[in-house]
Amino acid sequence: LRKKRESDRFLSFFSKVEQRPVITYAASVDAAGAECGAGPALPFELKEGMRVAPIQRRPALSPHTYDHLLDNDESTSRNSLYLSNVPRRRTTSPKRNEMRAKLFQFHDNYRPPYYGTWRKRSKTITGRRPFGRDTKILDYDVDSDEEWEDEPEGEEIGDENNQSDESEASDKYRCC
Repeated sequence: LRKKRESDRFLSFFSKVEQRPVITYAASVDAAGAECGAGPALPFELKEGMRVAPIQRRPALSPHTYDHLLDNDESTSRNSLYLSNVPRRRTTSPKRNEMRAKLFQFHDNYRPPYYGTWRKRSKTITGRRPFGRDTKILDYDVDSDEEWEDEPEGEEIGDENNQSDESEASDKYRCC
């Protein structure tokens, strides 16, 4: 008797959920009775608060109305079209900045990279042939790395002044 009361009390916390019928929309069936396939959408269940749109959203046109629309389409004049009334404008390409800065930096060079504009235009070095050689503009036999001289290391001037300032500051706090 005691166990029955405990189990009834425990079961009172739970409630039964009613099973609703689930409507599943799957592949459509054509007039011959054969499945047409899933189409563009996969099968799905219709949940609460949802409804399926009708297959045809508006009634089909009558043959007379359909023929009338086709006849009017051919008789439409070019003057009544919107695009023919809009004035044509010539499109202009945006002006490019002719002086674009370029960075020339090579991994095996010790000298600093060159960043600036390059004004010489070549007829042999183009976008289709970026590795072409133009001997009229550039001399490929000269190795400019040999001409480069590294700046000698000099003294750091700021260190001497900082050391004297630090010594004066430390003297102020000495009590001996």
